[in-house]
Amino acid sequence: MRFRSPPLLSLLLFFTSSACGTSHLAIGQSYLQRGNLPVAVEYFDAGLVEDAKNEELRDAMIMAEQSYQWQLRDDIDRLKDAGAYLLALARLTGLIERGHRLKTLRLPGEEPESLSQELRKITKKATKQLSIDLDKRAGRSQ
Repeated sequence: MRFRSPPLLSLLLFFTSSACGTSHLAIGQSYLQRGNLPVAVEYFDAGLVEDAKNEELRDAMIMAEQSYQWQLRDDIDRLKDAGAYLLALARLTGLIERGHRLKTLRLPGEEPESLSQELRKITKKATKQLSIDLDKRAGRSQ
């Protein structure tokens, strides 16, 4: 005996699943309008997990993610120019994580592999900066 779901149940499930994607889209756009890119990206990402075929959600995710990556890139460049390598390293790590996530979703973004050389350079400078700071605090000089 084969089980068939009633048409009303199928219709209800369809609207519930599409409403979740719409809800994520609306909330994500609300955060996007307030300039809170990280939270907007998370809402769009969660919506895509539930409804990967939602083109409107996918487009919103791409736009928000690109803006967020540009913001991270700008932060990294400013922090490097200011000599704040530890903070630049944290932002670069975030950019690499975003790149991995976008690669998983098959969306355009910065390639994590292309950032590895920059990561090594900043890590080296951050380590040196941290060593100097710790030596100064301990009363040792180099």
